Amino acid sequence: MKNRQCMLLQLFAQDDISADRLTPKYSDEYVDEIIARRYARWQKQQEKAIDEARKSERMEAQQRLECERKKYLEKLKEYRRKDILDDMVNIYRKVFEEDIFNQEEKL
Repeated sequence: MKNRQCMLLQLFAQDDISADRLTPKYSDEYVDEIIARRYARWQKQQEKAIDEARKSERMEAQQRLECERKKYLEKLKEYRRKDILDDMVNIYRKVFEEDIFNQEEKL
């Protein structure tokens, strides 16, 4: 630990520090652009949540339940799709591993 501190002090004591070390990794414009994109995405999410809240206020109880049911069915459909894809990946992985194992036995 002490040796590392000495090396760091030595780095700072040298006069010939390269310009690459002194330049920032990201420019201010690039950082501003990233922040603006993330803020726009967040703002869009907030507007969507507000719109849904207003829409649900206008709906009657039965319509609200039907809308929630549709949302849950869509989520369920997506989860099932992901589950099927995971199963497919596992099957292909097993087949691939067996194929490699068989090839090694042949050698």
